[in-house]
Amino acid sequence: MLARLEFAVPLMDIIEIAEGGELALDEVARHYYQLGHQLQLDWLREAITRLPRDNRWQSLARSALRDDLYRLHRKLLRLVLQDGSAGTSAVTNWLATRQHDVEICNQMFAELQSFESLDPAMLSA
Repeated sequence: MLARLEFAVPLMDIIEIAEGGELALDEVARHYYQLGHQLQLDWLREAITRLPRDNRWQSLARSALRDDLYRLHRKLLRLVLQDGSAGTSAVTNWLATRQHDVEICNQMFAELQSFESLDPAMLSA
């Protein structure tokens, strides 16, 4: 049961977005996870989860980073859905129109992925 809790936060975001829009819950979920995969938000969430939490402050920093990431993911999905592209290619179309920004993001992630260990300062940037 605890292993499934990691899906609770995105599930609440997906339900909230689906309730406020015209898309079915499963379509919103598909777009949510596709966006996370294509922008490497999944990798970033895992990197945040692996941060040390040896004391209260490290735990708070890690939680804040994770909350910020979920908030950003939710905001990005809303932008994708507001853009008007429908169907299975909504995320792909939205990202294609922002190819330069996506490339900058990918370069930053490639640099971060080259390090053996990461710290909150690196991930917050």
